[in-house]
Amino acid sequence: MHRFWESIINPVLSLTKPEIIVEIGSDSGHNTKNLLGFAQQHTAKVHVIDPLPKYNIADWKNQYGEYLIFHQDLSLNALPKIDNIDLVLIDGDHNWYTVINELRLIEKNNRKNNRIFPIILLHDINWPYGRRDLYYNPDTIPAGYRKPFERKGIIPGQAALSNDGGLNTHLNNSIYENDIQNGVLTAVEDFLEESKEKLDFVKIPALFGIGILFSIIYKDQNPDFSNWINKINSLDPVLPIIKTIELIRIQTEIESNNLKINSQKLKANEATLKQECEQQLKTSVQSLHAALRAKETTEAELQQEREQLLGLRQQNKQHEERLEKINSQLLSTQRDLQDQKHIIAKREGELHHATQTSHQLSRWIEQLQRHTEATLASWRWKVGNSLVRLVEILLLRPKVPLSVDHMKTIFQSFLAQKKK
Repeated sequence: MHRFWESIINPVLSLTKPEIIVEIGSDSGHNTKNLLGFAQQHTAKVHVIDPLPKYNIADWKNQYGEYLIFHQDLSLNALPKIDNIDLVLIDGDHNWYTVINELRLIEKNNRKNNRIFPIILLHDINWPYGRRDLYYNPDTIPAGYRKPFERKGIIPGQAALSNDGGLNTHLNNSIYENDIQNGVLTAVEDFLEESKEKLDFVKIPALFGIGILFSIIYKDQNPDFSNWINKINSLDPVLPIIKTIELIRIQTEIESNNLKINSQKLKANEATLKQECEQQLKTSVQSLHAALRAKETTEAELQQEREQLLGLRQQNKQHEERLEKINSQLLSTQRDLQDQKHIIAKREGELHHATQTSHQLSRWIEQLQRHTEATLASWRWKVGNSLVRLVEILLLRPKVPLSVDHMKTIFQSFLAQKKK
Protein backbone atom coordinates (compact mmCIF):
# COMPACT_ATOMS: atom_id res chain seq x y z
CA MET A 1 0.00 0.00 0.00
CA HIS A 2 3.02 2.31 0.35
CA ARG A 3 2.81 3.11 -3.38
CA PHE A 4 -0.36 5.14 -2.62
CA TRP A 5 1.41 7.28 0.00
CA GLU A 6 1.89 10.46 -2.00
CA SER A 7 -1.35 10.31 -4.00
CA ILE A 8 -3.88 8.96 -1.47
CA ILE A 9 -2.68 8.15 2.06
CA ASN A 10 -0.71 11.28 2.92
CA PRO A 11 -3.43 13.65 1.57
CA VAL A 12 -6.10 11.86 3.64
CA LEU A 13 -3.91 12.04 6.77
CA SER A 14 -3.15 15.71 6.19
CA LEU A 15 -6.83 16.60 5.68
CA THR A 16 -8.25 14.57 8.61
CA LYS A 17 -5.42 14.71 11.21
CA PRO A 18 -6.21 11.32 12.84
CA GLU A 19 -4.89 10.67 16.35
CA ILE A 20 -5.35 6.90 16.45
CA ILE A 21 -4.22 5.13 13.27
CA VAL A 22 -4.54 1.37 12.72
CA GLU A 23 -2.55 -0.47 10.05
CA ILE A 24 -3.65 -4.05 9.32
CA GLY A 25 -0.85 -5.80 7.46
CA SER A 26 2.61 -4.28 7.79
CA ASP A 27 4.71 -6.78 5.80
CA SER A 28 8.20 -5.25 5.41
CA GLY A 29 7.14 -1.95 7.01
CA HIS A 30 7.51 0.46 4.04
CA ASN A 31 4.13 2.13 4.65
CA THR A 32 4.49 1.71 8.43
CA LYS A 33 7.56 3.98 8.40
CA ASN A 34 5.56 6.67 6.58
CA LEU A 35 2.74 6.42 9.13
CA LEU A 36 5.17 6.60 12.05
CA GLY A 37 6.80 9.66 10.49
CA PHE A 38 3.37 11.34 10.35
CA ALA A 39 2.65 10.24 13.93
CA GLN A 40 5.86 11.82 15.21
CA GLN A 41 5.01 15.11 13.50
CA HIS A 42 1.40 15.23 14.72
CA THR A 43 1.62 13.41 18.05
CA ALA A 44 -0.48 10.50 16.87
CA LYS A 45 -0.26 6.80 17.66
CA VAL A 46 0.02 3.96 15.16
CA HIS A 47 -1.36 0.53 16.06
CA VAL A 48 0.26 -2.06 13.78
CA ILE A 49 -1.43 -5.48 13.46
CA ASP A 50 0.57 -8.28 11.83
CA PRO A 51 1.16 -11.85 13.07
CA LEU A 52 4.32 -12.26 10.97
CA PRO A 53 6.11 -8.95 10.26
CA LYS A 54 9.30 -9.04 8.21
CA TYR A 55 11.34 -6.90 10.60
CA ASN A 56 12.52 -6.87 14.22
CA ILE A 57 9.67 -5.52 16.37
CA ALA A 58 11.90 -4.76 19.36
CA ASP A 59 14.21 -2.60 17.25
CA TRP A 60 11.27 -0.63 15.89
CA LYS A 61 9.81 -0.09 19.38
CA ASN A 62 13.16 1.23 20.56
CA GLN A 63 13.30 3.57 17.57
CA TYR A 64 9.70 4.92 17.64
CA GLY A 65 8.84 4.55 21.32
CA GLU A 66 5.28 5.53 22.29
CA TYR A 67 4.24 6.29 18.73
CA LEU A 68 4.22 2.56 17.88
CA ILE A 69 1.89 0.04 19.50
CA PHE A 70 2.44 -3.40 17.96
CA HIS A 71 -0.10 -6.24 17.96
CA GLN A 72 1.55 -9.45 16.79
CA ASP A 73 -1.74 -11.23 16.26
CA LEU A 74 -4.58 -11.76 13.80
CA SER A 75 -6.63 -8.64 13.07
CA LEU A 76 -9.89 -10.17 14.36
CA ASN A 77 -8.19 -10.81 17.72
CA ALA A 78 -6.44 -7.42 17.96
CA LEU A 79 -9.12 -4.95 16.79
CA PRO A 80 -11.43 -5.34 19.85
CA LYS A 81 -8.52 -4.16 22.02
CA ILE A 82 -8.14 -0.79 20.24
CA ASP A 83 -10.48 2.11 21.10
CA ASN A 84 -11.21 5.49 19.49
CA ILE A 85 -9.96 4.61 16.04
CA ASP A 86 -9.76 7.54 13.58
CA LEU A 87 -8.27 5.92 10.50
CA VAL A 88 -7.67 2.33 9.40
CA LEU A 89 -5.54 0.94 6.57
CA ILE A 90 -6.62 -2.61 5.65
CA ASP A 91 -4.06 -4.58 3.69
CA GLY A 92 -4.02 -7.88 5.56
CA ASP A 93 -5.70 -11.18 4.70
CA HIS A 94 -7.54 -10.54 1.41
CA ASN A 95 -10.67 -12.67 1.79
CA TRP A 96 -14.36 -12.00 2.36
CA TYR A 97 -14.59 -13.48 5.87
CA THR A 98 -11.63 -11.52 7.30
CA VAL A 99 -12.45 -8.15 5.68
CA ILE A 100 -16.19 -8.05 6.49
CA ASN A 101 -15.51 -9.02 10.11
CA GLU A 102 -12.75 -6.39 10.38
CA LEU A 103 -15.31 -3.77 9.22
CA ARG A 104 -17.93 -5.12 11.64
CA LEU A 105 -15.53 -4.96 14.59
CA ILE A 106 -14.47 -1.41 13.70
CA GLU A 107 -18.10 -0.31 13.45
CA LYS A 108 -19.04 -2.04 16.72
CA ASN A 109 -16.10 -0.52 18.59
CA ASN A 110 -16.77 3.04 17.44
CA ARG A 111 -20.52 2.72 18.15
CA LYS A 112 -19.62 1.54 21.65
CA ASN A 113 -17.53 4.69 22.13
CA ASN A 114 -20.07 6.96 20.40
CA ARG A 115 -17.56 7.91 17.73
CA ILE A 116 -17.97 8.60 14.06
CA PHE A 117 -17.20 5.68 11.76
CA PRO A 118 -13.46 6.07 10.94
CA ILE A 119 -11.98 6.62 7.52
CA ILE A 120 -10.88 3.24 6.11
CA LEU A 121 -8.47 2.70 3.23
CA LEU A 122 -8.72 -0.78 1.72
CA HIS A 123 -6.21 -2.22 -0.72
CA ASP A 124 -6.89 -4.93 -3.35
CA ILE A 125 -10.51 -4.04 -4.08
CA ASN A 126 -9.95 -4.64 -7.79
CA TRP A 127 -8.63 -7.67 -9.67
CA PRO A 128 -7.35 -10.17 -8.59
CA TYR A 129 -8.75 -10.19 -5.02
CA GLY A 130 -11.76 -7.88 -5.38
CA ARG A 131 -13.89 -10.92 -6.27
CA ARG A 132 -11.64 -13.83 -5.29
CA ASP A 133 -10.46 -14.92 -1.81
CA LEU A 134 -6.83 -15.29 -0.79
CA TYR A 135 -5.85 -17.24 2.33
CA TYR A 136 -2.44 -16.63 3.85
CA ASN A 137 -3.32 -19.14 6.56
CA PRO A 138 -6.42 -21.15 5.55
CA ASP A 139 -6.73 -22.70 9.04
CA THR A 140 -7.74 -19.29 10.49
CA ILE A 141 -10.86 -19.18 8.28
CA PRO A 142 -13.90 -21.22 9.43
CA ALA A 143 -14.63 -24.08 7.04
CA GLY A 144 -18.08 -22.68 6.18
CA TYR A 145 -16.54 -19.47 4.85
CA ARG A 146 -13.43 -20.96 3.24
CA LYS A 147 -13.57 -21.53 -0.51
CA PRO A 148 -11.72 -24.43 -2.10
CA PHE A 149 -8.25 -23.15 -2.97
CA GLU A 150 -5.08 -24.11 -4.80
CA ARG A 151 -1.61 -22.72 -5.21
CA LYS A 152 -1.96 -21.71 -8.85
CA GLY A 153 -1.72 -18.49 -10.80
CA ILE A 154 -4.49 -16.00 -11.65
CA ILE A 155 -4.95 -14.56 -15.15
CA PRO A 156 -7.17 -11.50 -16.01
CA GLY A 157 -10.47 -12.48 -17.65
CA GLN A 158 -10.03 -16.15 -16.71
CA ALA A 159 -12.09 -17.47 -13.81
CA ALA A 160 -10.23 -20.78 -13.52
CA LEU A 161 -6.78 -20.82 -11.97
CA SER A 162 -3.90 -21.31 -14.38
CA ASN A 163 -1.71 -24.38 -14.42
CA ASP A 164 0.96 -22.45 -16.26
CA GLY A 165 2.08 -19.12 -14.83
CA GLY A 166 -0.12 -16.19 -13.91
CA LEU A 167 -0.11 -13.95 -10.84
CA ASN A 168 0.69 -15.13 -7.31
CA THR A 169 1.27 -18.78 -8.15
CA HIS A 170 2.77 -19.25 -4.67
CA LEU A 171 -0.38 -18.19 -2.74
CA ASN A 172 -3.55 -20.04 -1.66
CA ASN A 173 -6.06 -18.67 -4.20
CA SER A 174 -9.75 -19.54 -4.28
CA ILE A 175 -10.63 -21.67 -7.29
CA TYR A 176 -13.85 -19.60 -7.67
CA GLU A 177 -14.34 -15.98 -8.71
CA ASN A 178 -17.33 -13.59 -8.79
CA ASP A 179 -19.60 -15.63 -6.52
CA ILE A 180 -21.17 -14.79 -3.14
CA GLN A 181 -18.97 -14.08 -0.10
CA ASN A 182 -15.83 -14.08 -2.20
CA GLY A 183 -13.22 -11.30 -2.34
CA VAL A 184 -12.41 -7.96 -0.69
CA LEU A 185 -14.76 -5.75 -2.74
CA THR A 186 -17.63 -8.18 -2.17
CA ALA A 187 -16.97 -7.93 1.59
CA VAL A 188 -17.12 -4.09 1.45
CA GLU A 189 -20.34 -4.12 -0.60
CA ASP A 190 -21.98 -6.67 1.74
CA PHE A 191 -20.93 -4.54 4.74
CA LEU A 192 -22.40 -1.39 3.16
CA GLU A 193 -25.73 -3.21 2.71
CA GLU A 194 -25.90 -4.37 6.31
CA SER A 195 -24.43 -1.33 8.08
CA LYS A 196 -26.70 1.26 9.68
CA GLU A 197 -24.07 3.96 9.20
CA LYS A 198 -24.38 6.52 6.40
CA LEU A 199 -21.26 5.69 4.46
CA ASP A 200 -19.69 6.53 1.16
CA PHE A 201 -17.20 4.47 -0.78
CA VAL A 202 -14.78 5.79 -3.40
CA LYS A 203 -12.87 3.37 -5.61
CA ILE A 204 -9.65 4.04 -7.51
CA PRO A 205 -8.79 1.21 -9.95
CA ALA A 206 -5.01 1.52 -9.90
CA LEU A 207 -2.32 -0.75 -8.47
CA PHE A 208 -4.88 -3.54 -7.75
CA GLY A 209 -7.32 -0.92 -6.54
CA ILE A 210 -7.68 1.14 -3.39
CA GLY A 211 -10.97 2.10 -1.78
CA ILE A 212 -11.82 4.92 0.63
CA LEU A 213 -14.69 4.09 2.99
CA PHE A 214 -15.89 6.96 5.19
CA SER A 215 -18.90 8.46 6.95
CA ILE A 216 -20.66 11.23 5.02
CA ILE A 217 -20.40 13.24 8.23
CA TYR A 218 -16.74 13.89 7.30
CA LYS A 219 -17.84 15.68 4.16
CA ASP A 220 -20.04 17.99 6.20
CA GLN A 221 -17.50 18.59 8.94
CA ASN A 222 -14.38 18.83 6.77
CA PRO A 223 -14.84 20.87 3.57
CA ASP A 224 -11.23 20.31 2.52
CA PHE A 225 -11.66 16.56 2.72
CA SER A 226 -14.99 16.89 0.89
CA ASN A 227 -13.36 18.88 -1.92
CA TRP A 228 -10.56 16.32 -2.22
CA ILE A 229 -13.09 13.49 -2.46
CA ASN A 230 -14.98 15.45 -5.12
CA LYS A 231 -11.77 15.76 -7.12
CA ILE A 232 -11.31 12.01 -6.89
CA ASN A 233 -14.90 11.50 -8.08
CA SER A 234 -14.33 13.94 -10.92
CA LEU A 235 -11.88 11.44 -12.37
CA ASP A 236 -14.75 9.16 -13.45
CA PRO A 237 -14.31 10.01 -17.17
CA VAL A 238 -10.68 8.84 -17.07
CA LEU A 239 -11.37 5.70 -15.07
CA PRO A 240 -11.57 3.54 -18.25
CA ILE A 241 -8.11 4.79 -19.20
CA ILE A 242 -6.84 4.05 -15.67
CA LYS A 243 -8.37 0.58 -15.89
CA THR A 244 -6.69 0.01 -19.25
CA ILE A 245 -3.36 1.17 -17.89
CA GLU A 246 -3.85 -1.05 -14.84
CA LEU A 247 -4.63 -4.03 -17.05
CA ILE A 248 -1.48 -3.39 -19.09
CA ARG A 249 0.50 -3.04 -15.86
CA ILE A 250 -0.95 -6.29 -14.52
CA GLN A 251 -0.19 -8.14 -17.76
CA THR A 252 3.32 -6.74 -17.68
CA GLU A 253 3.67 -7.84 -14.06
CA ILE A 254 2.37 -11.31 -14.93
CA GLU A 255 4.82 -11.55 -17.82
CA SER A 256 7.56 -10.37 -15.51
CA ASN A 257 6.51 -12.94 -12.92
CA ASN A 258 6.40 -15.64 -15.58
CA LEU A 259 9.85 -14.63 -16.74
CA LYS A 260 11.00 -14.70 -13.13
CA ILE A 261 9.39 -18.12 -12.59
CA ASN A 262 10.88 -19.42 -15.82
CA SER A 263 14.22 -17.97 -14.81
CA GLN A 264 13.89 -19.67 -11.42
CA LYS A 265 12.90 -22.90 -13.18
CA LEU A 266 15.89 -22.54 -15.50
CA LYS A 267 18.12 -21.89 -12.51
CA ALA A 268 16.54 -24.84 -10.71
CA ASN A 269 16.96 -26.97 -13.84
CA GLU A 270 20.49 -25.69 -14.19
CA ALA A 271 21.15 -26.49 -10.55
CA THR A 272 19.48 -29.89 -10.99
CA LEU A 273 21.43 -30.52 -14.20
CA LYS A 274 24.60 -29.37 -12.51
CA GLN A 275 23.84 -31.63 -9.56
CA GLU A 276 23.05 -34.53 -11.91
CA CYS A 277 26.25 -33.86 -13.88
CA GLU A 278 28.23 -33.65 -10.66
CA GLN A 279 26.56 -36.85 -9.48
CA GLN A 280 27.24 -38.55 -12.82
CA LEU A 281 30.81 -37.27 -12.74
CA LYS A 282 31.15 -38.46 -9.16
CA THR A 283 29.66 -41.81 -10.15
CA SER A 284 32.01 -41.98 -13.15
CA VAL A 285 35.00 -41.12 -10.98
CA GLN A 286 33.91 -43.73 -8.47
CA SER A 287 33.48 -46.22 -11.31
CA LEU A 288 36.94 -45.32 -12.63
CA HIS A 289 38.39 -45.68 -9.15
CA ALA A 290 36.58 -49.00 -8.78
CA ALA A 291 37.84 -50.08 -12.23
CA LEU A 292 41.33 -48.92 -11.29
CA ARG A 293 41.15 -50.82 -8.03
CA ALA A 294 39.84 -53.85 -9.92
CA LYS A 295 42.66 -53.44 -12.45
CA GLU A 296 45.20 -53.13 -9.65
CA THR A 297 43.66 -56.20 -8.03
CA THR A 298 43.74 -58.03 -11.36
CA GLU A 299 47.34 -56.95 -11.93
CA ALA A 300 48.23 -58.12 -8.44
CA GLU A 301 46.44 -61.42 -9.10
CA LEU A 302 48.14 -61.71 -12.50
CA GLN A 303 51.48 -60.90 -10.90
CA GLN A 304 50.79 -63.53 -8.27
CA GLU A 305 49.80 -66.02 -10.97
CA ARG A 306 52.91 -65.03 -12.94
CA GLU A 307 55.06 -65.62 -9.90
CA GLN A 308 53.27 -68.92 -9.34
CA LEU A 309 53.82 -69.83 -13.01
CA LEU A 310 57.46 -68.82 -12.75
CA GLY A 311 57.69 -70.97 -9.62
CA LEU A 312 55.97 -73.81 -11.44
CA ARG A 313 58.25 -73.27 -14.42
CA GLN A 314 61.26 -73.36 -12.11
CA GLN A 315 59.88 -76.47 -10.47
CA ASN A 316 59.17 -77.90 -13.91
CA LYS A 317 62.71 -77.11 -14.94
CA GLN A 318 63.97 -78.81 -11.81
CA HIS A 319 61.66 -81.73 -12.53
CA GLU A 320 62.92 -81.83 -16.12
CA GLU A 321 66.52 -81.79 -14.91
CA ARG A 322 65.65 -84.43 -12.37
CA LEU A 323 63.79 -86.40 -15.03
CA GLU A 324 66.74 -86.04 -17.38
CA LYS A 325 69.01 -87.23 -14.61
CA ILE A 326 66.63 -90.08 -13.88
CA ASN A 327 66.46 -90.89 -17.59
CA SER A 328 70.25 -90.82 -17.72
CA GLN A 329 70.39 -93.04 -14.65
CA LEU A 330 67.70 -95.22 -16.20
CA LEU A 331 69.68 -95.49 -19.43
CA SER A 332 72.79 -96.31 -17.44
CA THR A 333 70.80 -98.82 -15.41
CA GLN A 334 69.35 -100.25 -18.60
CA ARG A 335 72.86 -100.55 -20.04
CA ASP A 336 74.06 -102.14 -16.80
CA LEU A 337 71.03 -104.37 -16.85
CA GLN A 338 71.76 -105.27 -20.46
CA ASP A 339 75.32 -106.00 -19.52
CA GLN A 340 74.06 -108.04 -16.58
CA LYS A 341 71.72 -109.85 -18.94
CA HIS A 342 74.66 -110.63 -21.23
CA ILE A 343 76.69 -111.77 -18.23
CA ILE A 344 73.73 -113.79 -16.94
CA ALA A 345 73.20 -115.26 -20.38
CA LYS A 346 76.89 -116.04 -20.55
CA ARG A 347 76.84 -117.49 -17.06
CA GLU A 348 73.68 -119.39 -17.89
CA GLY A 349 75.52 -120.76 -20.93
CA GLU A 350 78.49 -121.61 -18.80
CA LEU A 351 76.17 -123.04 -16.16
CA HIS A 352 74.39 -125.06 -18.80
CA HIS A 353 77.71 -126.26 -20.11
CA ALA A 354 78.90 -126.96 -16.56
CA THR A 355 75.62 -128.72 -15.84
CA GLN A 356 76.02 -130.84 -18.93
CA THR A 357 79.62 -131.46 -18.01
CA SER A 358 78.55 -132.30 -14.46
CA HIS A 359 75.86 -134.62 -15.74
CA GLN A 360 78.39 -136.25 -18.04
CA LEU A 361 80.84 -136.48 -15.19
CA SER A 362 78.12 -137.95 -12.97
CA ARG A 363 77.34 -140.46 -15.63
CA TRP A 364 80.98 -141.30 -15.99
CA ILE A 365 81.40 -141.61 -12.21
CA GLU A 366 78.28 -143.75 -12.01
CA GLN A 367 79.61 -145.87 -14.82
CA LEU A 368 82.98 -145.99 -13.06
CA GLN A 369 81.23 -146.94 -9.82
CA ARG A 370 79.27 -149.67 -11.53
CA HIS A 371 82.37 -151.00 -13.29
CA THR A 372 84.35 -150.73 -10.07
CA GLU A 373 81.65 -152.54 -8.10
CA ALA A 374 81.45 -155.07 -10.87
CA THR A 375 85.20 -155.48 -10.76
CA LEU A 376 85.17 -155.82 -6.97
CA ALA A 377 82.40 -158.33 -7.18
CA SER A 378 84.19 -160.39 -9.79
CA TRP A 379 85.91 -163.64 -8.76
CA ARG A 380 89.16 -162.46 -10.24
CA TRP A 381 89.30 -159.45 -7.92
CA LYS A 382 88.30 -161.44 -4.96
CA VAL A 383 90.95 -164.20 -5.67
CA GLY A 384 93.62 -161.70 -6.43
CA ASN A 385 92.83 -159.58 -3.40
CA SER A 386 92.86 -162.73 -1.19
CA LEU A 387 96.26 -163.77 -2.54
CA VAL A 388 97.65 -160.32 -1.96
CA ARG A 389 96.36 -160.34 1.61
CA LEU A 390 97.85 -163.73 2.15
CA VAL A 391 101.21 -162.60 0.91
CA GLU A 392 101.03 -159.58 3.27
CA ILE A 393 100.27 -161.85 6.16
CA LEU A 394 103.09 -164.22 5.25
CA LEU A 395 105.47 -161.41 4.86
CA LEU A 396 104.14 -159.85 8.10
CA ARG A 397 103.39 -156.61 6.38
CA PRO A 398 100.63 -154.35 7.71
CA LYS A 399 97.47 -154.06 5.81
CA VAL A 400 97.73 -151.13 3.45
CA PRO A 401 94.52 -149.50 2.05
CA LEU A 402 94.18 -150.08 -1.58
CA SER A 403 93.22 -147.58 -4.23
CA VAL A 404 89.90 -149.22 -4.50
CA ASP A 405 89.20 -148.40 -0.86
CA HIS A 406 89.84 -144.74 -1.59
CA MET A 407 87.60 -145.00 -4.59
CA LYS A 408 84.77 -146.39 -2.44
CA THR A 409 85.10 -143.45 -0.10
CA ILE A 410 85.01 -141.03 -3.04
CA PHE A 411 81.95 -142.78 -4.46
CA GLN A 412 80.13 -142.54 -1.13
CA SER A 413 80.89 -138.78 -0.82
CA PHE A 414 79.72 -138.28 -4.41
CA LEU A 415 76.45 -140.10 -3.76
CA ALA A 416 75.81 -138.12 -0.56
CA GLN A 417 76.49 -134.81 -2.34
CA LYS A 418 74.29 -135.82 -5.27
CA LYS A 419 71.40 -136.54 -2.89
CA LYS A 420 71.71 -133.04 -1.41
